[in-house]
Amino acid sequence: MRATLLVFFFGYLTYGQSNLDKYLWKNRVVVIFKTVHNDLKVKEQLEAFKEFPREIEDRQIIILAPKKVEKSKFLERFGLDNDYSGLILLGKDGGIKLKETLITKPQLLFDLIDAMPMRRAEMRNTSKKPN
Repeated sequence: MRATLLVFFFGYLTYGQSNLDKYLWKNRVVVIFKTVHNDLKVKEQLEAFKEFPREIEDRQIIILAPKKVEKSKFLERFGLDNDYSGLILLGKDGGIKLKETLITKPQLLFDLIDAMPMRRAEMRNTSKKPN
């Protein structure tokens, strides 16, 4: 799983909306919306995430950056304006848990995720497993 996750993370994916559904109940998804005005911020945001590969893996996070053609479908799906610039965090249920501007500190996402009931259950189950 780690190798696959890191490929998703470091290459950051460009997927259509239909592919988003395959992550339901398996992963939390960060969608970064790129515009002509925030290209440098997108790169900086991705660099910030690269510093935390273990934390991203532990929380089962996938990072997506939809291409221009796919972006409008994502924006429509989540009821966001066409000029939206920033990121959203989707829970495993597919609902928006956070909507933020770029650059968002990864720790903000980690803290939010760690406070979620599903994540707390995951942490309890992991701590009960024998090494």
